[in-house]
Amino acid sequence: MSADEAEQNSPAGSMNDALSDFATTLRAVLRRSEDMPAELLHRAAADPLFLNALIAHRDEPQALAGLLEQTPRSVPKWAEPPSATLFFRAAKALVRWGKAGFREVDAETFERRRNACLQCPHLGSPGKQWVYRLTADREKSLCGLCGCAIDRKARLPTEECPVADPARPGMTRWGEPGPTQGLRPPDR
Repeated sequence: MSADEAEQNSPAGSMNDALSDFATTLRAVLRRSEDMPAELLHRAAADPLFLNALIAHRDEPQALAGLLEQTPRSVPKWAEPPSATLFFRAAKALVRWGKAGFREVDAETFERRRNACLQCPHLGSPGKQWVYRLTADREKSLCGLCGCAIDRKARLPTEECPVADPARPGMTRWGEPGPTQGLRPPDR
């Protein structure tokens, strides 16, 4: 198998092909000749409401231009993260865990973390991304923000909850000190 064939058969290659096909179709539907920014394509692919707004305003140049110019740099928080994002997050977590000697937290810490996750409003179930099919992770308990399986993430001393505790500033929902920046505010 050649490198080109391997890329075509890989999930990343398939995703790139799908995004390219989507870009071509979206350009045709919106009657535009120029290429569209990648962030716009990702948003339109992940957010059906945004895609609908683009199509609904395709014959209104000013409205369409406004939508195209004000495209958020990220997909909405309710959209599932792309498989490649989940894969790279998992790979980074594995490297961090390896550097820490592949040890796990004690049973008490694991239960405290897991219980916090089970009470969290961001608790979710696996999406349809290829990374969950690849790992055969059919677990019902996933973090809706980072996409991690909570029973796995909660065991790793190198991982942290991405959400601030609403009752304790500077702490995560796991009851541990949060990072200095990037901690998501709690949903009340």
